[in-house]
Amino acid sequence: MKRSIGRWTARRRDGPCSQDHVRKRGYELCDQRARALRPDDFERFDLLVAMDAGDLRELRRRCPAALQHRISLLPGEIEVPDPYYGGPEGFEHVVDLLESGCQRLAQIAAARMARTGPLDACWG
Repeated sequence: MKRSIGRWTARRRDGPCSQDHVRKRGYELCDQRARALRPDDFERFDLLVAMDAGDLRELRRRCPAALQHRISLLPGEIEVPDPYYGGPEGFEHVVDLLESGCQRLAQIAAARMARTGPLDACWG
């Protein structure tokens, strides 16, 4: 999935530091782009994943009450910190968290799709 929706920045590329750290693990970010959250995203996506408690609060504040169930952190209530404040170890830690959380999210999504069919998700 290549949808990333942010509160603060839209259409920015990930910096060279983050690209270097994820590339070491076999991921490529060069085609990724972020965009600002739109009101129709709450209807459009089955799942909106917040990266931290601040993002989660903002998503919940903006989301219609009937669609709140579509918003969460990564499974296990994983919060992903901003890696730019942690030096090289901070980037590695973020990739570890994302791999772990996304693996669990994929298992949950696969089980859900087996019951209900395809879903569409975005990351914030």
